[in-house]
Amino acid sequence: MASTDDPIQLQPIGQHASENGAEQIPGAVITEQPTAAPPLQPTTVVTHEPPPQLPKGLDYLSKTDGVLIAQQVELREVMSGMEGNNYYEIKSKNGTTFLNVAENTPYCKRFWCGSQRGFSIRVFSDYHKTKVMHFQRPLRCDCICCISNCRQEVTVWAPADTVAGYVKERCSFWVPKYKICDANGKDQLFIDGPWCTWGCCRSVEFKVLAADGRTQIGKISKTWAGLSQEFSTDADNYGVSYPIDLDWKMKTCLVATAILIDFMFYEDDSCTQKNRTGPF
Repeated sequence: MASTDDPIQLQPIGQHASENGAEQIPGAVITEQPTAAPPLQPTTVVTHEPPPQLPKGLDYLSKTDGVLIAQQVELREVMSGMEGNNYYEIKSKNGTTFLNVAENTPYCKRFWCGSQRGFSIRVFSDYHKTKVMHFQRPLRCDCICCISNCRQEVTVWAPADTVAGYVKERCSFWVPKYKICDANGKDQLFIDGPWCTWGCCRSVEFKVLAADGRTQIGKISKTWAGLSQEFSTDADNYGVSYPIDLDWKMKTCLVATAILIDFMFYEDDSCTQKNRTGPF
């Protein structure tokens, strides 16, 4: 039996009664010995490559939700009656020109093939200094007997050395129809035109449909330019609208579609040409 005279040894709460020299943590009971922390591993940071820098003008187009396309009146063509190359200005909605469009087709093609001619169209920024887009259309017959093999098609390069997509005419006997494909040939957008493509004192609208072929997301409008311009020249004005977050390559293809529509339906300044129904 222990003597009552022996001093009583008190142990603080949380002290481990061991000889390992572990650190004392007040208010807690230590049940495990501390272990050394594992060495730090180098951290791998995942970075994404930034998108390619678009040329001036094309970069502006990618941030818009619509543009205006104004065909320039060529006085030499009006006075001589000889078909000249087409020139357009692409403008913002407030009327500021940021791209210039110039056709480069030899005279013989313009004279013999008229509005059905194959064309090479270049799009410039900085007042014809920098080429940012290129539209190429081969010569195709518009006869009804070979429409299945001779549908209109435009290849779009944007920037000028990279294929951005294709504009292709779809088979239709009553209304003009088109589809826009990406560089791999996959359908992305559809365009449905009206039964009558000539509008006196009114605009003519071509609906831009999403990939499902039903949801309208924009339009291409041929605007009425007035009696004097409509019947004395073939210079026309167009409005193109689309979602602001639409892929910029599809925006370039919609611009090319508007120009193709101009060639197919409004290049001839005669009333008989403008009052066609469908693609014939």
